[in-house]
Amino acid sequence: MNMEKPKVSVEEYLWVARFYDRMMKHVNYGAWSKYVMRMFDLARRDIRDVADLSCGTGRHLHHFIKAGFHCLGADISMPMLRVACSRPTVKNRLWQQDARHPAIKENSMDAVIMLFDSVNYLRRENEIRQLFEKVDRILRPGGLFVFDTVTEYMIRLHMTEYFETETWDDLAYERRSAYNAKTRMQYNNFSILRQGQLIRERHSQRIWTHKEMTGFIEKSPLTLLDARADFKKKPVQPRTERIHYILLKPKT
Repeated sequence: MNMEKPKVSVEEYLWVARFYDRMMKHVNYGAWSKYVMRMFDLARRDIRDVADLSCGTGRHLHHFIKAGFHCLGADISMPMLRVACSRPTVKNRLWQQDARHPAIKENSMDAVIMLFDSVNYLRRENEIRQLFEKVDRILRPGGLFVFDTVTEYMIRLHMTEYFETETWDDLAYERRSAYNAKTRMQYNNFSILRQGQLIRERHSQRIWTHKEMTGFIEKSPLTLLDARADFKKKPVQPRTERIHYILLKPKT
């Protein structure tokens, strides 16, 4: 990629949204969605109405709708939602929304999901606490909140000094990842070349520890039912790469 081209820096997902699904073609969203659906058996009510507060391009949402759930999808990124609108199954169920301020009626959802380490984009403790409080309000008693985070072990193993590149007919990109162990911030730096223009896009995530996250949950209105490691039912271990948390809104 010619780095001498004119450069412009843009916000997260403004350009990456255009090729996000191609970049993530290795992800089995169907199997991931089924893994989460099985967690719904832990709910103390029937699960029918589901809100995905970080639906992105709608891949998970599509599978939940196909499985018969009544779903709403939200994301803070309008470019990602524009891609989601191209999916007939989800296009009439979307709105732009910050997950910390969901405009959803109180006590109206049986389950809320935030998948693919979306919670790692909340980089401050008060943002996590705010999210838990808002989710508690929109869940019906006995409902579930399921989300996942990536661990520092995973970042150190796979995403420290990571590099990938791809070229298609319409554009090319480079992705370089770096991790600051002191701040526990992980960065994905994209260089995107399209029609002679070089675009820079930087994404950043906070890598929360399992101890920190369980501490936040303990201070929230929600109850931790389980924390599962690496798409299995096994408990979290030092070499766990991804953790799924299953939270319950207690019945009053």
